[in-house]
Amino acid sequence: MSQDQDVPAAATEAPNGPPTVFISYTHESPEHKRWAAQLAVDLRKNGINAEIDQWATTLGSELTLFMEQGITKADRVLLICTPTYAQKANEGQGGVGYERLVITSEIAKQIATDKFVCALRAGDGDSVPIFARTRRYVDFRDDSSYRTSLEELARDILKAPALVKPAIGPNPFLTESPIRIADGPALVSVSASANIEDVFARAEQLLRVNDLLGWKRLQQNTRRDVFASLLQWSTDADKRCESDEELFTRLKNACVRAAPLMLLGMLGIASEKDRLTDQRGLLFDFVEIPGWKGAGTVWVIESPQTLAFIYSHFAGAMLTADGHRASALRLLHTKVPAEAGSTFYQEVYASPQLMGWVKSLDNHLAESWTLLFALWEEQSWLTHFFPDVERFKLALSGYSLLATLADMAAFIKSGKTEIDRYNHTAPPTFLMDVMRGKGSMTRIISSVLPDAEAVSELCRELGVEEAAFRSLWPSWIERSIARQASIFRPTSSLIAMSKNLPQLP
Repeated sequence: MSQDQDVPAAATEAPNGPPTVFISYTHESPEHKRWAAQLAVDLRKNGINAEIDQWATTLGSELTLFMEQGITKADRVLLICTPTYAQKANEGQGGVGYERLVITSEIAKQIATDKFVCALRAGDGDSVPIFARTRRYVDFRDDSSYRTSLEELARDILKAPALVKPAIGPNPFLTESPIRIADGPALVSVSASANIEDVFARAEQLLRVNDLLGWKRLQQNTRRDVFASLLQWSTDADKRCESDEELFTRLKNACVRAAPLMLLGMLGIASEKDRLTDQRGLLFDFVEIPGWKGAGTVWVIESPQTLAFIYSHFAGAMLTADGHRASALRLLHTKVPAEAGSTFYQEVYASPQLMGWVKSLDNHLAESWTLLFALWEEQSWLTHFFPDVERFKLALSGYSLLATLADMAAFIKSGKTEIDRYNHTAPPTFLMDVMRGKGSMTRIISSVLPDAEAVSELCRELGVEEAAFRSLWPSWIERSIARQASIFRPTSSLIAMSKNLPQLP
């Protein structure tokens, strides 16, 4: 399709006139603004009412009102994705940051909506905002393929697919005896299931035949069903707990309901398929469960943060166990809302709740750690990723160590020198079993940093000087333990241990 051609006659005029498309983009350069405006012009030439701020606003216009009305009233919203766009959206900066709030609110009302379309203009998959990374995008990075990408986009908006789904023919086996047909893409169910092992089997089959569309549908359906189940749970469970055991049981029940979605997230990461490995968007899903009420008992109100804590630790532990340290660090540096609806974002390693200070458990760090192990013992699907409890324990400890090292790197980059006055955001939970005499500090360090080259790579990944990193390590851990004395209740022998920690490789 040329820039002046119409979409073929397969498209029909919408009963209410041309579809309206609101274009969301950044003013990151004059060239980018011109490109976005030209795309809007080309869409309008092809029967689409494209709206863009360059011709829809004037001096004195109320921009937030323009953005909010543009997004909510449009039939489709086109996100022109670049690394700058993703950064502003993920961190809530500027006009794009405001538009993200409106967009996520729209998605919350209807999680399976296809209203929001990503047009990848520069960068890679990370240039798509986290909240939209599970959604299919149109690729505009190659200018030589502009016309092809424009046609793909226009056809989708005008509901004029190049390939029309064929009619279903008659069943040729109605008169024959039952037969077993080999597994294949056509036999893969994409509906959600309450049976966790059934979800696992269906997801594995989709991955085996590389049916990414089927995977997307399975994840969308599972997300819908899980959130509906959790909302029902919040109503049923919103009452005073008479004991810690009762509270623990209710929280574990919420985790059972959330398990299918957590499972799919971890399978996506483990698949090593480019479009599926980044499942950090599930953190947003759990923190901002659509329709979650902000009134009632504190432990129910804060349960979404508890689920995000659990998912981040399961996913982070799996990445650590599989040797994907860089991916685990990206997870730890993901910025998420401090709470549902909040415009204040924190990196995971700097979020008290996501690091274990779970309000649903009365900010009791040891209890949140215990909850993770209780779930491993009771939810058999976790053995697909952690075959035995010792591997699970080591993987969790390794992920906790990485969080502590990310916190330490942040201190170095801050330029501060007084450790005593620094707020240690990532507690050293990796020392829990060591302090109980049930773990080896050396083994935990080796699981993450097996040799000196690994330490050098980690420093490069964290953006700090290796000499400063190594020098700070002993005193950092010593002060971390001292600051968490109310949790670990260290004896004099444990304090002595903290002063004789194994050195980094």
